[in-house]
Amino acid sequence: MQCKGLALCAAVLAFPFLDLLTEHTAEALHIPTRCKCLKTISLVRRRQIKTFSVTEKGSHCPVTELVLHLKGRNMPSSQCLDPFEKQGKQLLACWKRIKKNESKKNECIKRKRQRTKESKNKILNKQTKKKRNQKKNK
Repeated sequence: MQCKGLALCAAVLAFPFLDLLTEHTAEALHIPTRCKCLKTISLVRRRQIKTFSVTEKGSHCPVTELVLHLKGRNMPSSQCLDPFEKQGKQLLACWKRIKKNESKKNECIKRKRQRTKESKNKILNKQTKKKRNQKKNK
């Protein structure tokens, strides 16, 4: 009789802990076993980029991967950007500069308009100088 009572007590005491064991196994993380990006592209128009994700190098892949999620008319698509090309380096530098904050990703995608306005002004200034020089030479 004592054996039945002890076994029953042990089963009752162990029952809540079995539930905890199954919860921990359900929260396991998926670790990729190989690189996502088999083919990469060197350049994409920034206005086509909807968002992007960065997978840091690790045991699964020796290279940091940049996966761009592009805007599409019918279906959105994804492309892998080469992290060693100019645009890839810029995105990675911005990603590190914002300290890998997911909410600030759009800052990396948006084009800096101040630089383009400045460059347009420089071009206009050069054109007007050429016209003035041409008038003086005539």
